[in-house]
Amino acid sequence: MPPAIPKNVKGRAYRGRGRPTTPRKVNPKNLKKTTARGAYKKTTKKNFMKRRNPFVENKVRNEMEFSLSLAPTRPQVFGNFPDPTNFSDVPVDDAFTLFLPAPFYSMNRGLHHNEMIGDSIYAKYLKTKFQFLAPEGAYMVDYPSQLYLIHGWCTVPLNATSLTTPQVQNVTYTDVFNHIRHYVKEYYNDRKDTLQFPEKRERHIKFLSYRKLKTNKNKEIPVHGIGGSAGTSTIGAIAPINMSVKWDIMRKVHYDSGSNNPANGDPNTYPMADFNYPNQSWLPFTILYNPQFASTPGHPTPSSGHLWRVAHNSQLWYSDS
Repeated sequence: MPPAIPKNVKGRAYRGRGRPTTPRKVNPKNLKKTTARGAYKKTTKKNFMKRRNPFVENKVRNEMEFSLSLAPTRPQVFGNFPDPTNFSDVPVDDAFTLFLPAPFYSMNRGLHHNEMIGDSIYAKYLKTKFQFLAPEGAYMVDYPSQLYLIHGWCTVPLNATSLTTPQVQNVTYTDVFNHIRHYVKEYYNDRKDTLQFPEKRERHIKFLSYRKLKTNKNKEIPVHGIGGSAGTSTIGAIAPINMSVKWDIMRKVHYDSGSNNPANGDPNTYPMADFNYPNQSWLPFTILYNPQFASTPGHPTPSSGHLWRVAHNSQLWYSDS
């Protein structure tokens, strides 16, 4: 009699070549049912995001889109929001200059690649790139500064309601800016005097990085003096300093409709002036910290050549389906 046809584990006849392979069982933990609370665990969200990534649209929102819509980066000035990729002087009226990643703080509804459907998104990553230029000529030697780039979260949400001031529907971009600035300034005011002992209590600020601006010595043009009939002048330049900061958000962010007053731009000339802001979430920020700001020549209104200059751009990766 011919040999019997071998059976596999499930009992079906095996007609292939070689030895039959043992079928692998699916790990039930990978696809097990979970509770509403367990669905928000970090690993659960990350695994589910990877599984659905081939089937959803990944969107991006860039800060250059806000160059005509939002309030300026300085709270006491109103008008059009400047193009962040253009270099501007770093103010020296305080020890820190606050930068907000605008793509996270303002959303408008629509069907384009940089808009949201509904009133919430799943924010994945947020990144800001900076480029710094040192003071010109002799000022970079005569008046050196130690600058630090700091980024983190303000852990106190806005939580605007119909009973707060301003009310939830009247919040502007400037209100968001001042809210974060208040907690950042409170933190640094308590530490301004290095001989004091500040209280060890919660300050509602969570720092993610604290880095000093460092130049690349191999790319600098040496600074030296040139003599002539008009005297001695100093020439040279420090290579631009490029740095970046990143927030791994990985959570759903809900947006509320705010005010579309002139401080947020003109909706008639720029539709993206519609201001929808994160009302119940942590708030990301970046600080340029300058402990020697008061020693800048001409403080508090020095000439442009004495100051550091900065350009920046932010981008948010998210999905809303």
